[in-house]
Amino acid sequence: MQSVKLLIIDDEVIDRAYYQRMLRQSANIPYEAVEAINAKEALDYLQDHEVDCILLDYQLPDMHGVDLLKKIKEISGKFVPVIMLTGRGDEQVAVDALKNGAEDYFIKNKIEPNILMKTILNVIRSSQLKKIIHQQKKQLKYYAYYDNLTGLINRHSFEEIAEYALTEAKRLNHELAILLIDLDNFMSINDSLGYLAGNEMLIETSKRLKRILPKEVVVSRLGDDEFVILLTGQDIDVYATNIARKIIEEIGKSYQLSIDQARVSASIGISYYPGSGKSLSELLKNANVALSRAKQIMSGSFQFYTKELNIICQTDIELEQSLKDAIKTEQEFFLTYQPRFELNTKKVIGFTVMIYWQHSKFGLQAHDQFISIIEKSGLAIPMYKWIIERLIRDYDKIGTSRKKLFEIVIKINLSPFQLANYQIADLIKKLIDATALPARCIVLEIDEAMLRQYVKNETIVEKLKGISIQPVIKSLSIDSEFLNKLSALPISSIKIHRSIIQDINKREYNITVIRSIIHLADELKINVLAEGVDNEEQHDFLLSQGCLFAQGNYLCKALTIDELIKIKF
Repeated sequence: MQSVKLLIIDDEVIDRAYYQRMLRQSANIPYEAVEAINAKEALDYLQDHEVDCILLDYQLPDMHGVDLLKKIKEISGKFVPVIMLTGRGDEQVAVDALKNGAEDYFIKNKIEPNILMKTILNVIRSSQLKKIIHQQKKQLKYYAYYDNLTGLINRHSFEEIAEYALTEAKRLNHELAILLIDLDNFMSINDSLGYLAGNEMLIETSKRLKRILPKEVVVSRLGDDEFVILLTGQDIDVYATNIARKIIEEIGKSYQLSIDQARVSASIGISYYPGSGKSLSELLKNANVALSRAKQIMSGSFQFYTKELNIICQTDIELEQSLKDAIKTEQEFFLTYQPRFELNTKKVIGFTVMIYWQHSKFGLQAHDQFISIIEKSGLAIPMYKWIIERLIRDYDKIGTSRKKLFEIVIKINLSPFQLANYQIADLIKKLIDATALPARCIVLEIDEAMLRQYVKNETIVEKLKGISIQPVIKSLSIDSEFLNKLSALPISSIKIHRSIIQDINKREYNITVIRSIIHLADELKINVLAEGVDNEEQHDFLLSQGCLFAQGNYLCKALTIDELIKIKF
């Protein structure tokens, strides 16, 4: 045991010498005993020093012992043990001392040497135990109301505050909004960088939210990568929109983690009182419905709840469960291969590989119809793993003489962090070996939101391991400055989304988008490919605008592997 530090407070020099003698006779451990002759001297000493135990005279010239005992507890804390010393054998003295915080007491002329140090050690241990129990209770109380990782209030606290706010909103005829926030692709960070990196990101996210939100706004972590915000006041839709945009912008900035840089986006679902529900449970449920829809539309977006979303949500819930079952059996999926053509020559330059799902109730589901469910349910890695494994098996069916240097474009929206997953990395290497194609001929097709992650990830070229990417563009949000940053990436081509192609004969805006994309890509010497070319008018327009490559049913429909091996190109 370490040296015990004692403070003896007594105005009588004879008594102090007596206590010192008792301690020397009974001490079997190192100790240091400091003396104070009155209350002032004792209090001055305790302001700057810590002690393990105090021996306190009941009667002092400048202050009563019980009054000093109270002040000692205020200065040094209630867990510093005090033994009261008195010359009177009065039972009331003992009661007063113990009642006001003393751990024990002695009558001065009845102290036995072997008992004094033993009692001191006992009260020290007892006080230490009480302190530990107190800290544990305090910690348990903290955990009951706060999230132990981020320090934000937890679900329990949020619900208490929100219930009260909702009651007040009803009473005062105010509005109230719930913003449910989810970090897109957070699971892939845990998968590739580990849960400690994931925890770092959650802590930093909580700091960012507190930094950008007004002080009166309530923010909570509900669990995993889900946060919730409570807004109150008038014009709640405008207020919620402004807050949602600030959050999306802030969360979209790069995170500097211990082992790597990382990026996520935030999707937000918004419900509000009175329009979206009358109870807190209804508002939370409907905010979740809106969140699911936001993630489907585009990562890093927000969506207000509407009644129509309920129907979509119920279908998605059923699809998600069916998807989990289908991945286990691997019986309901198949791949298609749509040829990609050079428009001038009608020569096939490659194939886009897409997964389809033959659902027993909802019929044939294309990749775009269930990709958001794959990503939000954590099924991306097993699904993409299945696609690459099946592609390798299908490629074996193609005769050796027909295995030309075609580009194989795989329509899977892999994030930079998923690329770092050892299963995906190993499978891509296996695919390159199995096809005997140059790595650059293996192309991953990604959307605009994912492209931004690629641009801002400093180690992405290393993670790609020689393969290429093809971003799909469907807006004018990609400007020349952003495209200029693409020069560091191994891009095979930029694809114009089918939604832009399909309406070129109806909307002047779509024509402007197409021309702008082709012009910007041409400046950077990046090829452009248009998808969804389904008629001659679309074909001729694209050719006239200098779009060199395309795919669509007008040129050739998507083929199964059995159909593909029968056609000559």
